[in-house]
Amino acid sequence: MNKVWQATEARANFATLLDAAEKAPQVVRRSGEEFVVLRRREYEASKPTLKDFLLNGGLRPSGPVSDADVDEMFGRTTGAVMAPRDVDLGD
Repeated sequence: MNKVWQATEARANFATLLDAAEKAPQVVRRSGEEFVVLRRREYEASKPTLKDFLLNGGLRPSGPVSDADVDEMFGRTTGAVMAPRDVDLGD
């Protein structure tokens, strides 16, 4: 496993941190949060393409969605029923 840098250590040895990031992503910890330092090309390569995103399902819910959930998403009153209306289709 790669070394985890403390934020003060990373700040004091920034050039060394960047040199190490050339070889492998580096982890910097500050106040319990961890951040990753890596080359831009590695970051860009890790992002999915639109094609990959769409082929893998895009944005799908993790499980079944109930009617009540759909009503909430669209701001509808739960259990509301739409009344039929007259539509003029012309002559």
